Amino acid sequence: MPRIFKNEAALTPEYIPGKLPHREEQLKQLETYFSGFLESPGSMYPPKVMLIGRPGSGKTVTSRKFGNYVVKSSERVRYVHVSCFLNRTLSSVLKDIAVQLNIAIPKRGGYSTEELLKMLLDMVREKDVYAIVALDDVFHLVNNSGPHALGTLIRLGEEYVSRGDKYRFGLILISQDLTFKDQLDRSSQSALGNTVIKFEPYTRDQIFEILLARAQEALVDGAYDEEILEMIADVSGINESSMDDHRGDARYAIDILWRASKLAEMKGTDRVLPEHVREP
Repeated sequence: MPRIFKNEAALTPEYIPGKLPHREEQLKQLETYFSGFLESPGSMYPPKVMLIGRPGSGKTVTSRKFGNYVVKSSERVRYVHVSCFLNRTLSSVLKDIAVQLNIAIPKRGGYSTEELLKMLLDMVREKDVYAIVALDDVFHLVNNSGPHALGTLIRLGEEYVSRGDKYRFGLILISQDLTFKDQLDRSSQSALGNTVIKFEPYTRDQIFEILLARAQEALVDGAYDEEILEMIADVSGINESSMDDHRGDARYAIDILWRASKLAEMKGTDRVLPEHVREP
């Protein structure tokens, strides 16, 4: 069977590429906002930053890329990425944070959310842990469990600060828009602040550059040409005449390339052809 892939993982949603075309500015903003917390964790009120943009505009991969930066730049601060699509209750979010911080939460059930919260914060303090927590698709948490759940996370650990502990949690909230913030009470809105990093939909040319970078990582030489990537960019990049849901969505474009490549592989061809892109 002809070879198409050399690193198929580079075309998966979880993949974090070496470079982020057209999201360097947003990544730099994250690094700048959290620089003080990373340099001297616990010494200052940690930032709370919102990443806002349409699906596929690079919010999640930028946050995860920033997570790699956190690991490399600080020996004391950890990065935690929680999917609120999968974890739609406060107790589920707290358990996921605990797992990622290697904090043992008793497996037996019956604990209230307040008890889980206290166990987590007690262990964080005991182990002297600092973390930046990213809540991805945070609107799912608000819609499922109400704004109070998010309000608790916005203030995570602050009651311990009043007892002499240090600030331990920075926060990144990832959402399509800011409607989740409007549902919060005024006090929680104030605690959250107004630090927003915007992610505009990708243009056609930007989609092409992203696809080219991913294809170079994922596919063997000669298995594709730029015409194929242009075809995908034409149907997925934003333009003045179309603003449908898939326009400007890099995830959608990368998925088209992956499916076309798999189809070429299944049909036994040695390169991705236009008909592979067109086939549903």
